[in-house]
Formats: sequence, C-alpha cells, structure tokens
Amino acid sequence: VPGYPKEDFYTKAYAGAHFLPLAKAGDVNAQHNFAMILYKMGRDENAYRWFKRAVDQNFAPSQRNIQKIAEQIN
Repeated sequence: VPGYPKEDFYTKAYAGAHFLPLAKAGDVNAQHNFAMILYKMGRDENAYRWFKRAVDQNFAPSQRNIQKIAEQIN
C-alpha cells in the first residue's frame, strides 16, 4: 500500500480499505495488518478481534499484540 505506515488518518483509512477484504477472506497477514491499523487508531477491542483471527491461524506476531492489549486492559 503506497505510503503505509504513515501515521495520518487518511493513509490508515486507505490501508484499511485495502486490507479489510483480504482479512475477511482469511489472509492472515491482512488480518494482522488490519488489526495494527485499528490498534494505532485506538480501537483496541476491534483490533483484538482481528488479532485473534490471525492467532487462530498460528500467527505469532498477533499473539504478542493480543497479550499487549490484554495487559493494557487489566
């Protein structure tokens, strides 16, 4: 995605629009990347759900992020 991972809203929205269809189709990298965008936007609960989908496919980076979110919540 051109310009990703810039920290502005429009770049995140563009990247999110790119990753979401792939994530819904089960692409583990897209699930993780979409979750990262949500996480950086402060949408922790939504990010957690997408990280969980990637974890269910044994994607280790998402597991670390789920743990980080859980620590922040508790």
